[in-house]
Amino acid sequence: MGSVRYEPLYLDNAKTLGLRKQGSDVELFNNTDALKLADLLVKLNQRPIVSKSANYTATSSDYQIIVDATAAARTITIPDSTSDQDLYNSTLGYGKIYNIKKTDSSTNSVTVQRSGTQTIDGHASIILTKAGESIGIQTDGVLWHIVSRYVPSTWPITWPHNWN
Repeated sequence: MGSVRYEPLYLDNAKTLGLRKQGSDVELFNNTDALKLADLLVKLNQRPIVSKSANYTATSSDYQIIVDATAAARTITIPDSTSDQDLYNSTLGYGKIYNIKKTDSSTNSVTVQRSGTQTIDGHASIILTKAGESIGIQTDGVLWHIVSRYVPSTWPITWPHNWN
């Protein structure tokens, strides 16, 4: 009985991105890398979370960065994505997302700062000052864009409210 040969299914005209069967696995591949489809599905449904209580430089594998600044002000440095394929994939047009959250109620701030010359929506840094305050940023390979921001309210809301 002969073996069955499976031809790759290319997802682009240049035949640089496709799907192929390798043993019992299905892989998404390009000219240099391959990722098992089962691993890709797991990665799509799970996001890494790290807790930091010291200054920290984000890595390409980070997603959610929880920061405790109780002891002192903290700085989270985001990497320059202009030359890092793990942060921005120009073939797919996918940019890395980071969510950074300050968890403590101290008066110490958490500064989210750039490395290199890329700005965060035109700023060199963004400062988080309140417990629960968070920012979500995503790169387009040129700049970092703020895609979400949460600042907890400091004014009390009482219900029912008289709207008259």
